[in-house]
Amino acid sequence: MSTESSIENGREHYSGFWPLALLGIAFVLLLSYQLIDVFIQRDNLNQQFKQQIDLVTRSIQTQNALQRLAGELLTLADTDPDAKAITNKYKIARNAPPSAPDAPASAATPAK
Repeated sequence: MSTESSIENGREHYSGFWPLALLGIAFVLLLSYQLIDVFIQRDNLNQQFKQQIDLVTRSIQTQNALQRLAGELLTLADTDPDAKAITNKYKIARNAPPSAPDAPASAATPAK
């Protein structure tokens, strides 16, 4: 008599343990692979996020430096004709400071 099957009353009976055990093991391996993949993706995203923060910081520093340079050039353009020529050639001008937004009509008239 085999451990895999038994014959009773002329019928052969197979144990369902091994097929189910193999399916269970395959399922656990699949879930483990997906879990590891999720952790790798999370680490990659965190690394990219840190790189983006560094990039934004450098771009803000560059923008501030360029704004200071343009401001100094505009100040110099008041007295230096070469600086004035550069500001005219590239159309560099100071923007007016932003004004306060108009009050919405609903805020101007209180509800009764």
